[in-house]
Amino acid sequence: MEIGIMWQLRNPPAFERPPADLYRDVLDEIVFAEELGVESAWVTEHHFCVDGYLPSVMPTLAAIAARTSKIRIGPYVLLAPLYHPLRLAEDAAVVDILSGGRLEMAIGSGYKADEFVGMGVDRHTRGRRTDEIVAIMLQAWSDGSVNFNGSIFSIEGVEVTPKPVQRPIPIYLGGVSRPVLERIARLGVTGVAGPPNPQDMEYFHEKLRAYERDPQTVDYLKFQFMWVDRDHERAQRVARPYAEWVLGQYRNWLIEVDERNFKGTRYDVLEDHCIMGNPEYCIEQLEARLAIDAHAPGRRFVILPPLLGCDHFESMRMIETLATEVNPHFRDDPIHNSTRP
Repeated sequence: MEIGIMWQLRNPPAFERPPADLYRDVLDEIVFAEELGVESAWVTEHHFCVDGYLPSVMPTLAAIAARTSKIRIGPYVLLAPLYHPLRLAEDAAVVDILSGGRLEMAIGSGYKADEFVGMGVDRHTRGRRTDEIVAIMLQAWSDGSVNFNGSIFSIEGVEVTPKPVQRPIPIYLGGVSRPVLERIARLGVTGVAGPPNPQDMEYFHEKLRAYERDPQTVDYLKFQFMWVDRDHERAQRVARPYAEWVLGQYRNWLIEVDERNFKGTRYDVLEDHCIMGNPEYCIEQLEARLAIDAHAPGRRFVILPPLLGCDHFESMRMIETLATEVNPHFRDDPIHNSTRP
């Protein structure tokens, strides 16, 4: 199993620095991660946030593609309902071309209410929009024209060019509700961005077989908040204020929408959601979390360090420790290696 890294490009008011410096340093951090053999680099999307949370994943991925040559790249997650499907298909194809076929896409339906208001999108249609957008993108990347007649989008005889290097670009759908699992089975995408509930796995496998898909071919892309340093106390001291900000923001957003699909989590206890410590401690904690989600094995796992970019020195130190002290343990351990494609 490979371990990738996710960048949010957040710039909290208490730690604020010039955005140009933050973005420059993040690109340097991703280049450094590639040099150390990190397999994948991810960015994530939200809008209208006081901390400047990255709102534009495709331009950022294009910049990453231009600075790197091997590392897999992608959004985790891209908020599909806020896009027009043909424009999104075009942007993804161009990034895939610029990267030489290294793009993967984790796609979500979103939940943060002010994003939908600001973009003029009915939040209650987000599930249907995601469904139709993914179906249209898959058509757009294949040979021939897009012909689609849905409840939201109607497109006839439009051919999207250029086509991506990968046909199709791998897609993971975020969310673990049964409607999302049914969508994954029906659309034939690569996998799930997150671990489904164990009690839903039989339902998911039934849906996969109904659409003539082998459950063993589905991949599960999961993430974990974490900060690692060779000095255990230093890891906790450095990461805690940033982790408290990041998880506090998520908690506030989830409380605002009170979504049942979030299983009651409100990020109230920091240590329950963010691992902070030395390599031995982080490996032990990751092992425990992987065991909990053993019903949904994946070929990679994504680490989300809450500080990345905010302090460039500490970020580079964390990346080096993760790449040299933590990743080899999981890469070489057959217990955690998956046969997923």
